[in-house]
Amino acid sequence: MSLIKKLNIFLSVFLMLGFVATGLFYSCVKELKPLPQADFTYTTSASCVLPMSMSFENLSQNAEVYRWDFGDGTPVSHNKNPIHTYYNEGVYDVYLTAYGPGGTHETMLQIYVVTTPVSTFYSNDTVVETGDTVHFFSNTNSTLPTTWLWSFGDGYTSTLKDPVHVYSYTGTYSVVLTSSNACGATYVVQNNYIVVNNAGAPPIPDFTANITTINAGGTVNFTDLSQNAPNAWEWTFDGG
Repeated sequence: MSLIKKLNIFLSVFLMLGFVATGLFYSCVKELKPLPQADFTYTTSASCVLPMSMSFENLSQNAEVYRWDFGDGTPVSHNKNPIHTYYNEGVYDVYLTAYGPGGTHETMLQIYVVTTPVSTFYSNDTVVETGDTVHFFSNTNSTLPTTWLWSFGDGYTSTLKDPVHVYSYTGTYSVVLTSSNACGATYVVQNNYIVVNNAGAPPIPDFTANITTINAGGTVNFTDLSQNAPNAWEWTFDGG
């Protein structure tokens, strides 16, 4: 057999194997399935009210099976478009996992379950002298983003959660705290809450009684109304 004939046979076999390999390659490529793309949105029929019901709309592509984790410790759901109810305020991470012939894909959205905040407050002291510092503390039922606005009664305000304020003038001041978030605002007021006396001024004694005429053996309740922040008291009751 001549060399040219051998080369022709070799070339024919090589080309045949190449066509077979190319066909197998394209056959494998054609069988690859597209990856799922998990996606969703949600709506609520009654916001700012507990319990809060959420309707989830599944927007995933190339998927056949779904797994929902609602972030509140309840069992997962495999419904395509589930409805879920939240009973407590919070920020919940909701995960949707989409499964399809081409693989798996997961996405996450944060759900804010919000109600109108309700606050109370207190301070480290309510009777002070001019120049003294008063530290105010707020208690808010909401665990969600909240803003605060304090009015200290002397023309000054603060937007801190737990502010510190110095009263420079004598007087009796009412304090107002307004709390707000995406659902609305509420306020709480404590009238005549802070009493500010002159620094270094001597106490001015004063008191009242709940009753002034009683029978023998009766009880009287006395209330101190002294000014300028006394720190010691001595009562004298005529007749022993």
